[in-house]
Amino acid sequence: MKPRVHNMRANTAPEGAIYCGRGSKWGNPFRIGEHGTRAQVIDRFRVEVLPKLDVRPLRGKHLVCFCEPKPCHCDWILRKANETPFVIAATGHRPNKLGGYGEDVQRRLFTIARNYLGLSLATRTISGMALGWDQAFAEASYDLGIPFTAAVPFDGQDRMWLDDSRTHYHWLLKRAAEVRVISSGAYAPAKMQRRNVWMVNMADRVCALWDGSPGGTGNCVAHANAVGTPIDYVWWDFARPHIDGVRP
Repeated sequence: MKPRVHNMRANTAPEGAIYCGRGSKWGNPFRIGEHGTRAQVIDRFRVEVLPKLDVRPLRGKHLVCFCEPKPCHCDWILRKANETPFVIAATGHRPNKLGGYGEDVQRRLFTIARNYLGLSLATRTISGMALGWDQAFAEASYDLGIPFTAAVPFDGQDRMWLDDSRTHYHWLLKRAAEVRVISSGAYAPAKMQRRNVWMVNMADRVCALWDGSPGGTGNCVAHANAVGTPIDYVWWDFARPHIDGVRP
């Protein structure tokens, strides 16, 4: 029988089912009423708790709570515990190729990343943590409750950035499921491609916001093509409003 969520009071759970309600280590710390509606406390669990929760012991297990058949945080636990791992790495341009550093550009990037990830099968993502597309992809992953790895190319990646950018960078690092510094020491051009190669080699798929121009994103795309990693190109999603004359 396919694993599902059972109501404790219904006595339908088979032997070996695991209780995941409040009081267990898988319980939802957010309470209906005190912290919001049922939908809101479930969503807070999905975004704030689930990415850091080790659900591997629950794979293949039936779960028990008191909510079923109403929506329950256990629905998300069940989904995460039984999904097939699928990793998507992001590569894309920095703001200087995207129209600048304004909030409107970042908002569009975030929307594109969130729409893409919302329809994907990603169970984990990898971001190179550069300004622009990389960070939008990481932020969208966090917003959707998808754990992301911050693939930092070298120590002090943000050293030359403005204060606001550095603050946001460290905010994202604190929310990463894993921070991996690919090369020790300060900046060197080769370390950027070494980071790209590591990301592609760790991923099942690449999502590229690439306009076809030469540079770091093009190098990452070239490596993905060389090793046969599938690529989803989303540049058109970003460029189309300008081409069509539609305001973002």
